[in-house]
Amino acid sequence: MNRILGIDCSPQVNKSVSELLGGKVSIQNDSFQEGMPLDGYHMILFEACGDQEYNVKRIRSLRYACKFRNLPIIIIRGKENHIPLKSYIMAGATEVLTL
Repeated sequence: MNRILGIDCSPQVNKSVSELLGGKVSIQNDSFQEGMPLDGYHMILFEACGDQEYNVKRIRSLRYACKFRNLPIIIIRGKENHIPLKSYIMAGATEVLTL
């Protein structure tokens, strides 16, 4: 897992995920852009905060941008986020983690 893209991730999320992966990864943080190129990445992290519809729309766009290939899209959310996991998974997320 060389290249991981963090979409709109906070420094706390980057640090926590890096520690979960043994501290041997570098996460490139970027802001969400419609149709952004995702070639060369081995994983995408997306910090879900705010409006559910906004998050679901972004997940769908990311899945479309990676051409539906087997690229893990991991959603990171806070404890206060009580939106059902099912909505994220149905939008195209691979996994949802709660920090």
